[in-house]
Amino acid sequence: MVEFNDNNQLAPITTRTFRFEIDWTQHEGFVNLVKNTQREEGDLINRLNSMTMNLKEWNRSIFGNIFQRKERVLTRLAGV
Repeated sequence: MVEFNDNNQLAPITTRTFRFEIDWTQHEGFVNLVKNTQREEGDLINRLNSMTMNLKEWNRSIFGNIFQRKERVLTRLAGV
């Protein structure tokens, strides 16, 4: 996606594209998160936005930054 500012120059994109991770479905808390979000009030768009925010927050708290974790493991393995 490309965005332009008022001067027709490329503007930085500040939001990342949401990506669903299939690994989430294997976690024991995933189904409850989805069920609880579906019970929220509002139209479909608001509930999808809420689901996206809830999944992002849940991902950070449960899985953390997998790229940092991977880098730490690779560094430790290189030192072995």
